[in-house]
Amino acid sequence: MRAERNVHNSMVEVTCNPDSAQYFLITPKLLPDLMYHERMKVLCVNNGEWLPEEKNIGDMMGMVEACVQRRNRSANAA
Repeated sequence: MRAERNVHNSMVEVTCNPDSAQYFLITPKLLPDLMYHERMKVLCVNNGEWLPEEKNIGDMMGMVEACVQRRNRSANAA
């Protein structure tokens, strides 16, 4: 995991410069606590045979907002 995180962070530093080319990372998993840049776009594609019958299960924006709130609370507590 350490090597994967280092490679990801290096790619973010190199590809988020104004004069750099696009870079696409396609992966079946993402490690927690990766470095992100304001110029990055994260697209999540969910695909599979099973989709929930209930609404709001797998609500990606809800999961992102919950993660941001947890991070803000932990940053404010420190």
